[in-house]
Amino acid sequence: MCSMKLQQHGEHVKPAYRPQPGQTLSTAGESTDEARPGGQLSGLVRRFPKTERATEDVTTLNWVKSVYGQALEYTGIDRSTRGGILLWGVIGAAGGVFAAWTLAGMPGQYPWNPNWIDYLMAFPMGVFFLLSGLAFFVWTARAELFRPNDEPIIFDRQRRKVYRVMQEVQPGWRGIFKPWPFVATSYEWDLIDAEHHAIVGSTGSGVTRYHALVMVVRKSVDDANIISSFNVGQAVTMTERTVPMVWEHIRRYMEEDGPPLPEGETLGRTAPPQGWWQSMAAVGCFGPDYFKWWRNFPIYTLLFHVLFPVFVPLNLLWGTCNWLSFKTAVPVNWPREVLETVGPPLAV
Repeated sequence: MCSMKLQQHGEHVKPAYRPQPGQTLSTAGESTDEARPGGQLSGLVRRFPKTERATEDVTTLNWVKSVYGQALEYTGIDRSTRGGILLWGVIGAAGGVFAAWTLAGMPGQYPWNPNWIDYLMAFPMGVFFLLSGLAFFVWTARAELFRPNDEPIIFDRQRRKVYRVMQEVQPGWRGIFKPWPFVATSYEWDLIDAEHHAIVGSTGSGVTRYHALVMVVRKSVDDANIISSFNVGQAVTMTERTVPMVWEHIRRYMEEDGPPLPEGETLGRTAPPQGWWQSMAAVGCFGPDYFKWWRNFPIYTLLFHVLFPVFVPLNLLWGTCNWLSFKTAVPVNWPREVLETVGPPLAV
């Protein structure tokens, strides 16, 4: 179990944003409307003013884990997506090994009946694919295993503060071999700007956009340099429509004394799975929640069964990665200063 000292606003700067040697400006630039105009297809889509409604509808996407007297706690790690990074690492490593095996001619012979020049070209390519796949697996394992069991965010509207617990990831490939300490920080709400970000990616059969609600932290009232940024919720589960809805819920809560939970919503299911079988249920329909999936998501569940040969191995692998991620997770507690400030959680 890990506990830590609470760092105040400005004491902690995200490693990737720290000024270069001899410089004083953040590598991320300034957080102003002029410096970050938005409107991009990939990247910054929109900046959200705190005084204007982003949308009429609101939601938490079941990410609220606790409600306090005048504070709200969001979970930072969705149990249904945990293990996904490691899953891609396993797939990448398997692909690298398979490519190296094929190029090396281990099955018996090459399909194109090569001569010595083909062997000479195939060997370095095989080594490249093998090392690339293994390096990708190491990176994903580093990112997924022995991480905090949660990286929660508390929005304290009474004191206009935002508290975070996170793992400080070191940037770049060299960062894999550096310590990733746990950090607790406190930010001034008035020095946080909310933004809608998007990334254009491929699904294999087409192109799609992945959306995220990003909080950008300015250094001070007089200094707009960005010292940190963080996502609210899981970007892979958000859409163009839900990003402003989640932000609007937070904005109303902090700016207009809005309710901690939208009407009809309840606290999210954030407790970690207890064992491998529950991890299977967290990532798909093949688990103890099998009949719940049929009731709540009949179309998706039917699709899983139609594509049974694909989804069963994938779910088995993802469920195992999910279980490993939670099995190696490090429990993290809020600093006592934060708990004494927000008080005990309420029964909602």
